[in-house]
Formats: sequence, structure tokens, C-alpha cells
Amino acid sequence: MFFRKKAKEIVSLNLTAIDQKVIARKNQEIDAEFFENLLQMAAVKEQKMQAIVDLPVYQHLQLILEKPENRYLLKSAGTKKQLEDYLSAISLPELVIKELNWMQRFEYVYYHTLAVTLLVGVVSLEVFTGRDERLLAIGAALTHDLGITRVPRVILEKPGRLDEYEYRLIREHPNYSCILLTYYFREMEHAFAQTAVAHHEDGLGTGYPKGVIQENPTAQIIRLCDIYDALKTARPFRPAMSTEKALDILAEEVAAGKVNALYFDILHSLAGSQKSSVTGVS
Repeated sequence: MFFRKKAKEIVSLNLTAIDQKVIARKNQEIDAEFFENLLQMAAVKEQKMQAIVDLPVYQHLQLILEKPENRYLLKSAGTKKQLEDYLSAISLPELVIKELNWMQRFEYVYYHTLAVTLLVGVVSLEVFTGRDERLLAIGAALTHDLGITRVPRVILEKPGRLDEYEYRLIREHPNYSCILLTYYFREMEHAFAQTAVAHHEDGLGTGYPKGVIQENPTAQIIRLCDIYDALKTARPFRPAMSTEKALDILAEEVAAGKVNALYFDILHSLAGSQKSSVTGVS
């Protein structure tokens, strides 16, 4: 299990699930016993799975895909059909659906998550050959950032530099996602939870929250797409970057060994012809 790769970790705040149950306490240690207790709490109530195809999140994904600035994702009509096929096949626990609905209150986080999901979907069509692997990548991308909504909004939207405590909370959000997803899926080491906790680690072991070498292909793709979309989007603390600048930053990460070169080449091929909304050039 991914959490066992580092000795001692704690939760820096009380973590409440969408069903209003407190599933982690401030300063509680995250270890094997913690997850065993978490699964005992989760087993109390039966939970249904829901297909996303008839839900708002599916409609929002389609709207984003149809925006002119996102046409670069669709290399052919077949790409759109494949994406829609995989997206329509995804079913999630009802509490995860509620989490995605709740995430809409955090506008940037929600639409960033959807944009990353679509980008991960297109890259995964190139990287993976199996349907199960592609479904995992898309589903994991859609759920990887649930935990960031537990970070106080004042920190997420802060225009200035974060202090040490605020920065620590931001860097713990993959842990929060993993805890929430383990609780919702009621499964130790569920693939979505393990991807979520790993999606900010890198190839050198200099990422977070654990600083271990990234070995999860799906998490590697999510990290790449996450960084790209974040750089291309305006934030309270900086303006949006051009396509060229965002790709240059990621190329530096490839050169340093932090990012998988093959995955970057696929992204570069997709984005290379995209017109920048900032500079008006490719």
C-alpha cells in the first residue's frame, strides 16, 4: 500500500466526508490501523453505484470538450466518440457523485478537474491499449482532487504567498483524496485512491505528499495533465501562461527526470498546434 512507504504521517485538520461523518481527526496518524478503522466506519451504510452519463458532471464534460479552445483534444471524430464511450461507462459511488456536485462550489477546482479528465482521457488513448486501463485513467482523473475541497477556501484563493501552514495543507490534499476515496469505495488500496495519493509525486522523488519516486503510470499522466492545465489557467496569484510557456516548463521537468518523456511527447503533439488564449500564438 502506498501509505506504507513512509513511516509516520498525520492529518493536519479534521476531515469530514460528504455524509457529514468525521473520518479523520486533526493530528491523527495515517497508518494501516487508520485505514482498517476507516473501512469499519464505511461498512455501516449500504451505498449504490451511479452511472455519470445522466448526471450534470457528464454534461459539463461535454460542454468543455465542445469549446473552440479545446478542439485540439479531438484529433478525429473517432477520438470524441471514444471519449464519450469511456465517460458514459463510468459508475461511481453515490457519495462520490455528491462530492463532485459539492466541488462545483469551488469553480476553478471543478472545471480544472474536468479539463484534466478530458486531457488524461485523450493521452490514455495513446498510452494504453486496454479498455480497463483507459477507464481507470479517466475515472481516477475525475476523482483525484476530491480532497482539495477540504483545504480552506481562503487558502485555495489566496492571491499572495502561502505561509508554512497553508503550504502544508495544500501539499496534504492528495492524502485527503485517498482517505475520502477509500471510505467511499470501501476498499483497501482501491485504484482510484492509490492514484489520488500519488498524483503529485514525480520521477525523482521530489514531489508530495511523501516525496517518493513515482511508479504509477496513471498518476504520472494525471500529474502531467494537471500541471499543464493549471499553468494555462489564470490563478489569483498569477496570470495564465501561453501554450508555449507551459510546454517549456514541462520540457524542463522531462529533462530533469521528473516527467515521463513519452507522455510529454503525446501531450506536446496534442497541444503544439493549439492557439494560446494569452498571446495569440501557438
